[in-house]
Amino acid sequence: MEMEWLKTDLEQIGKEMPIVVSTHVPMLSLYYPVVEGNFKGLDMIYNTKEVFEILNGYTVKLILQGHQHIYEQIQERNRWFVTVGAVSAHWWEGAFLETEEGYLLVSVDTDNNLSWDYMDYGWTVGK
Repeated sequence: MEMEWLKTDLEQIGKEMPIVVSTHVPMLSLYYPVVEGNFKGLDMIYNTKEVFEILNGYTVKLILQGHQHIYEQIQERNRWFVTVGAVSAHWWEGAFLETEEGYLLVSVDTDNNLSWDYMDYGWTVGK
């Protein structure tokens, strides 16, 4: 059902329009291989290849991802996958794997170029 919705939505947008995709769980992440030393589909989109096949041919510039409470950037071809930290960092216990509590500020210029910065909003444990 969601795949049909995605196909229909993209067809309505067209292949020339720059697109930003937002997901809660990541489509692409190195969290598990780097942090735990293994690769598993847990806490990730399980059908990433199928989603990629739908996105191919469209002007996808940025995929915003969450869930893992880390700040991570991966470029695959011309697509950026940015996993964003969390306002709670490590569930209000301070930084999680060097990612402070915060949010991602995304900017778009007049030529549709995207840039982003992870913003630490300055909260510290015990305050």
